[in-house]
Amino acid sequence: MGPVVSKFINELSKKPRIERFSKLISGLRNFNKTDQKEIIKELESVMKAMDKNELKGALTVGVFEEIKRMIEDRKLGSDNDYLLMKCIGYWKAMKNIVICNFGKSSLCKRFELMIFEEMNKKEGKNEKRLIGLYESYYLLSDDSIHENLAPIITSCLLKVASDKEESPETEKEVEMALLALSEGSRGILVKGAQHLQEITRIIFHHNDHRNLTQLAFQCAWRFMINNWNSNSNSQIVVVKYMNFLTVVKRELEELAKCVDWKREDEEKENSLAEPKATQIIVRWLDVLGYFFIMCNKWDDDFYELVRFIVELFRTARDNEQEISEMCAHALKMLAHNENSSVDAFEKCGVLDVISEELQQLKLENRLASDCLSIYLQIVRRLSNNSGDETDEEKRKELKRKMFEKLEEEGLEDVITSFHETLEYNQSYYDHSLSLNIFDYFVNV
Repeated sequence: MGPVVSKFINELSKKPRIERFSKLISGLRNFNKTDQKEIIKELESVMKAMDKNELKGALTVGVFEEIKRMIEDRKLGSDNDYLLMKCIGYWKAMKNIVICNFGKSSLCKRFELMIFEEMNKKEGKNEKRLIGLYESYYLLSDDSIHENLAPIITSCLLKVASDKEESPETEKEVEMALLALSEGSRGILVKGAQHLQEITRIIFHHNDHRNLTQLAFQCAWRFMINNWNSNSNSQIVVVKYMNFLTVVKRELEELAKCVDWKREDEEKENSLAEPKATQIIVRWLDVLGYFFIMCNKWDDDFYELVRFIVELFRTARDNEQEISEMCAHALKMLAHNENSSVDAFEKCGVLDVISEELQQLKLENRLASDCLSIYLQIVRRLSNNSGDETDEEKRKELKRKMFEKLEEEGLEDVITSFHETLEYNQSYYDHSLSLNIFDYFVNV
């Protein structure tokens, strides 16, 4: 590292991380190509150390506009444009951030133009640069993917992920391609069965050869679930043939073993970043939320997975807030699915963990909103008579247990304490929350 760039980086070392991020970006234009690579490395370490809210606050439209001006002024060295954007996109994805500021900025259109220009070169096309542009674009585009680019980029990145000799050298390339595909699948559904067939082949190949990293495997499944057809046949394939529920439980169990659940807040603050395992757990739970609201095909593995999520919820509540919030989010999606089993909430311990949470939550809190939403949805479903005699007996039994829990644990008073903040929670977190406090009570 040269003395000038070293001095520049050191001068910023004591500043708050968001300010350091912004000044490192704007300072890139003052250095040569080699020094810019050192600044990009420093940017990566800053983003790695940021928490989710810090990085979200740093990724402003203004930052993307500044990068666009540097590209147009030719102030970014060759390939440093996509390397910078891929670095930002990687950490945006790993912090599980959904933000539309890239799409709102003129950098998005500029990137699309750069992609088209590289694609249409008759001579001297740079495949490495093109793949880097593809990955950067997908990693950053939450809702702004050009419909003519989507099939081309998807096909190319699937090829990168599958047509590789299995070696440590290519493992990172495969992981990055699948991460980009999983992020891009937020913004546009793939057209054509061949893309889903290819991702299915990648998943089955991993089951046989264990050739993907834990993150890459999660990304392959995220791409699959975000693009699956919710018709009956597709659900049978995913649930029965591909054993999705069993796979998720296995992966979550393995990842949970890698997390130091007793880590103190001070230790977490002093570490460079939260462990990768916790980030992948959050990503799995995000996928499960979408799966739970869409699926209507359940088997015995479903109950085992829900039980594990309940236990993960309890384990994470003390010092892994994002994991506990994502557990609650996944369970909320399940509660909103009218096709989920009505007795699963009692049988798998959902009612117990929600009861525990409601008795210790702050009033204006996303977790409080999700727990109330789960509770409300269960009460609403129990208020409707079932046409099936067996289900009707289960409904009455669960209704009785919920009524007893209300009385024994004082939940009626706990829920009443949320009454004055229900409108706040409805406005900011969950519009489906009822403002009528009596809707939350069970009458037998």
